[in-house]
Amino acid sequence: MKALFWCAQLLLTSSVALLTHASKVDGGYAYNTYSVPFFSELLKLCISAILLAIDYKHKPRETLCWSWHMILASLVPAAAYFVSNNVNFFVVQYLGPSTFQLLSSLKIVSTAVFFRVVMGVQLSGTKWKMLVLITLGCAVSQLGSSNMSLSGSSNGYALKFLNVVITGFASVYNEKVLKSSQTVSVHYQNLILYLWGVLFALCSLFSSSPYVFRNPKETIKGYTCDDLALS
Repeated sequence: MKALFWCAQLLLTSSVALLTHASKVDGGYAYNTYSVPFFSELLKLCISAILLAIDYKHKPRETLCWSWHMILASLVPAAAYFVSNNVNFFVVQYLGPSTFQLLSSLKIVSTAVFFRVVMGVQLSGTKWKMLVLITLGCAVSQLGSSNMSLSGSSNGYALKFLNVVITGFASVYNEKVLKSSQTVSVHYQNLILYLWGVLFALCSLFSSSPYVFRNPKETIKGYTCDDLALS
């Protein structure tokens, strides 16, 4: 079962950049890009609610124990994921899907660093060497063939660096929140996280298209079947 989930995670992660690039029309996107994180968070919220309902049947008292501290703590990683998810579209637009996916390896580096800083996890010398090699490999891959300048857009690299740092921080901080409330169902904690995500996505969606609540069809305007798969 773990192998199945790992393969699914690998497939979904690697397909994001390709689907994002494939959904471009004349260099832009026919749909509102702020609606993609909204649909994604809404789907994850529904799945967590279903899993929570199943979990509640077996241990109702432990499942729904909550505190304001836990709810507010989930706000931090939710905000970080929200920023990271929206930055992805600009990175793919500036650098392309292959470079986006290649530089995503740097998330391993940022996550390891935040594990050391936030969680206090000790890393062996071998692991530090591995992180250095990953960083050097990503840097060398971006050098132009004719000179030592970077082959992509500086704006794209800056946004990708922001994406890598924020994603690494969000992953580690979210794990810290989960570990601090081990008596509570993980599905309940995920439900709170995705609820924040839906709220953030709604705010951005409304700011980009104020009439979205009057006409809900605006949220799916310009979508194709491939675009929906991206969500």
